[in-house]
Amino acid sequence: MSYVFVLGAGDPEMSAIERVSREHNYIVLYASVQGQRVHAGNAYQADPIDLQAYPGSIPVWVECRSKDYQDHHVVIDHHHAGDPGYGFLPNEYWLGSSIGQLCALIGHDRTDDLSITAAADHCLSHAYKGLCPGVSPDALRKWRAKTRAQFQRIPLEKLESQVEQAILILRDKPMITINGEDFIDAREGKIKEFSEAAAIIGESVMYELYDFKSKRIKVGVLGGESYKIVAWLKWAEKSLVDTYGDPQRGYAGGYRK
Repeated sequence: MSYVFVLGAGDPEMSAIERVSREHNYIVLYASVQGQRVHAGNAYQADPIDLQAYPGSIPVWVECRSKDYQDHHVVIDHHHAGDPGYGFLPNEYWLGSSIGQLCALIGHDRTDDLSITAAADHCLSHAYKGLCPGVSPDALRKWRAKTRAQFQRIPLEKLESQVEQAILILRDKPMITINGEDFIDAREGKIKEFSEAAAIIGESVMYELYDFKSKRIKVGVLGGESYKIVAWLKWAEKSLVDTYGDPQRGYAGGYRK
C-alpha cells in the first residue's frame, strides 16, 4: 500500500515516526499553518495540502488534520475520543501509541527503544510506575534524559539537574482539593521540567502557564490515577473552555475563559 504521511507537531515520538517512515521509503510531509510547522495548539487546523500531487497514495494523518481530511484516509492518533489509540490502558500502551500504530500499519518490527518511546508518549507517569510491560522505569528515565537533552539542545547534566530541582520544588508545594481529590498545586511560579518531575514522583500535579503559541492561559493536571483526572475534568468543564484530556493516559487541561 502506498501512503503519504502527514506529521503533526514535533517531539521525540514524532521524530521516531518520521525516521521509521523514511526507512520504509514513504513520503513524509509536515502539517503547517501559514508556512510554519504546526504546534500542539493548532495541529488540527492545518492548512490544506496538495494531495493531488501524490496520486494513488492514501494520506495518513499523524496527530494532525486539515480540511483535506476525508473518511477513507488513515488516522494515527491517541489524543481525542474516536482516535484509534484513545483510552488505551497503560498495559496497552503499544497499541495506543502513535508509534505503535505506525509500526502495525507498515509492518515495522517493535524494538526495546520504540517500546520506551511509545510508553513515554502514551502514558509517561504510568510508565514511571512500572505499569507498562517491557519498559523499565530506570531505562525510561535514562532514555528520557538523553533524548530530551538532544531535543532541547542542552547538556545532559543540565537537564538532569533541572529535573531533580523540579522534584524538590513539587514535593514542597501545597495541596489543593478538587471534587474530593487532592492535587499538588503548582500553579504559582515557573518550574523548569515540572512535567517530567510530576511523572517521576507519580502524583497528580495541577499547573497553570501562558501558552505562547495559542496566546492563552492554560490550566492543566498531569499524572496520578485516572479517577483523579476524571474528578479534575468535571471541575474544568465548568471553570475552563476548550477542555481536553484522557484519564487513562493521565492528563487533562483547558484554557481560562
